[in-house]
Amino acid sequence: MTVGLVIVSHSAQLANGVAELAGQMTQGATPIAAAGGGVDNILGTSAEKIQAAIQAVDGPDGVLVLLDLGSAILSAEMALELLNSEQQHVMLSFAPLVEGAIAAAIEASLGHTLVEVKQAAEKTASVEQLQLLKPLSSAYEEAEAAVPPPPPAQSDVREMQLTLTNPTGLHARPASLFVQTAGRYDARIEVLGRGRQAEATRIIGVLALGIRKGDTITLCASGQEAATALEALRVLKLANFYESATEPAIPQEARPQQDVVQQPVFWGSNVSGDT
Repeated sequence: MTVGLVIVSHSAQLANGVAELAGQMTQGATPIAAAGGGVDNILGTSAEKIQAAIQAVDGPDGVLVLLDLGSAILSAEMALELLNSEQQHVMLSFAPLVEGAIAAAIEASLGHTLVEVKQAAEKTASVEQLQLLKPLSSAYEEAEAAVPPPPPAQSDVREMQLTLTNPTGLHARPASLFVQTAGRYDARIEVLGRGRQAEATRIIGVLALGIRKGDTITLCASGQEAATALEALRVLKLANFYESATEPAIPQEARPQQDVVQQPVFWGSNVSGDT
């Protein structure tokens, strides 16, 4: 099971579109329901629609509800009151609707907890935007939020350089595949490209790098499964992220040695190939 998502918007078309986009980015791995529009699909929100959407994607891992405008909180709170005892497994967020939904969907597809999915969505928002939502306090949310932070990254880092040959680079679905692959391993992975840096498991950060076909990225990974994670990302790159390319992918044995470089380096030192 995975965390379910509910997309609440005053517009039914907008809610359906965001749900469709987030669903395609995760290849349907995350249950998503749209709750857009008021009664008779006029502009507005409906507590009954939100309640039905929550119930449609509800499961043991809980549900995250993403909202578009401030007044949607009223309908969402009414929906939670209708759920009674199920309310402790539902959280609300004012993360940006599109970016937040994509980040949350990918995080949920990796099997992460409800709190982690909410945090991933809200990392795409500003502090001012998040303050618009006054979260419903619950013992469940408070207990989950008390989870200690992950341990700091190790100093022993493995490094790899990859030159992308797929048509669209790290955009849209290739980026989501990249993030999902990186998130399956017990490793911390940083991506460097075009003078920017991002965590390999954060979809918005990876998209913001603007990596295009022909660009070379540097991956720096640490952790128990760092080597395995880098190999999986190399294989994904060799498969051109399963896009149809104008040029055939070069077989592994034919790759130039400089395209894939792995070596332990000290974290914080200059990364080879990135100046």
